[in-house]
Amino acid sequence: MTDLERLRHAEHGDPFAFLGPRPDGEGVLVRTWLPGALAVELLAADSGLGQLIELSRQMMRIDIVMVGVVVTGLVGFTLDHGFRLLEKHLFRWKPRS
Repeated sequence: MTDLERLRHAEHGDPFAFLGPRPDGEGVLVRTWLPGALAVELLAADSGLGQLIELSRQMMRIDIVMVGVVVTGLVGFTLDHGFRLLEKHLFRWKPRS
């Protein structure tokens, strides 16, 4: 059973050991939240994009749900790209692969 599976089933001895910096093939991966936390935050939202998606789902407005999903993806892509650029400029000493 992997760390993620043990964490999901609440069988992991130290759940915080799963988070934090981990080496990967190209550098260091930093896990700062639990997988699936974004979905919970969106569905439990009292306002904002998550509420729009949830209310649209309840009213069977799939077109609005899909717009919300696309906007969420674009925000995620933009943040990822922005942080990669920031990393590129802040850590110029890091070797590129």
